[in-house]
Amino acid sequence: MKISQDTKSITAHSLLPREVKISEPKGTKPDVSVIVVSDYAGGEQKSWDDIRKTFGRLSEQTFNGAVETLLVEHKHFVDQIPQDLYKLIPDLVVIPSEHNESYLMKHLGVLVARAPFTAFLDADCSPDVGWLEAGVQSLRRAPDASVCSGLTNYPNRNRLERILSLTGRSHVCRRGEGYVTYIANNNAIYRREAYLQHPLRPEAGPFGGRLHAHELLRAGHRYYFQPAMQVIHDFDGPGMERDIRRSMGFATVRMRQLDKQLPFAWFVQLGVVSIPLFFFARLTQTWIWCLLYWHYHGVKVYELPLALVSAVRSHLYEISGMLTAFAGKEIGESAYR
Repeated sequence: MKISQDTKSITAHSLLPREVKISEPKGTKPDVSVIVVSDYAGGEQKSWDDIRKTFGRLSEQTFNGAVETLLVEHKHFVDQIPQDLYKLIPDLVVIPSEHNESYLMKHLGVLVARAPFTAFLDADCSPDVGWLEAGVQSLRRAPDASVCSGLTNYPNRNRLERILSLTGRSHVCRRGEGYVTYIANNNAIYRREAYLQHPLRPEAGPFGGRLHAHELLRAGHRYYFQPAMQVIHDFDGPGMERDIRRSMGFATVRMRQLDKQLPFAWFVQLGVVSIPLFFFARLTQTWIWCLLYWHYHGVKVYELPLALVSAVRSHLYEISGMLTAFAGKEIGESAYR
């Protein structure tokens, strides 16, 4: 579904089902609001299993401040939420969404959240027990940073997961903690007031986060990377990688059709002829990340050549999504919202 309305003008009530009203919770105002959204296989058994694992880790956090946890789910699936999830997070706030796009669901969570710090955690990202503490402390130490992203890894059950973690999840990294120019919105903590200035935009699909990130950058906001703010992202096999890359290819083109100020936006003026340019530009960038950040993802030095070759295949998967965007079509069937 196309969303033409400016995200900044969308209210919580426009994202909630008509019959749902927001009431102000009683009690102490939280220090952090953690917004959990299932962006993959929403409403399916896998999604509930992912949330169960993630909630288990959230219940073990070392952060000693007040936390509110909000689960945003499409209105058709709210009645299917397993009851044991409420036992893991006894004060869980469930927010039914009128829309099924993950970015709009996250945005709804921020509109309802009460804390000055707002964390995004995808349901299939199981956080380290020190995840929340590391992120909040980083923002407190860096008052000029508007958002702190963490390190995302796949489970490292085999070489494939290590390599795809490196080639697909290193865009936000740097050597040690510090300032970066990317946001990993599956694993990030925002200053709520900064996020609301330039919210996530759904027009380019669930991998179009650079529309939002570059709007914030141009407005003078800064981003921080904290590797201790670590999550383990579930990996659902090669089909998941193909699905991700097709959507990323679509977003690569669609974002630049929407925002002419993005890097390499002039490529789109060439039409489909620009696809080789996008391919080699993105591949070169991934190769650089591989050589710089392999140690974060458990990749061995002797596995680096395999990672470089694997990156070629991953970026080839993106071409079909690019063709879809140039044809003016929507991404179509995907497990991603």
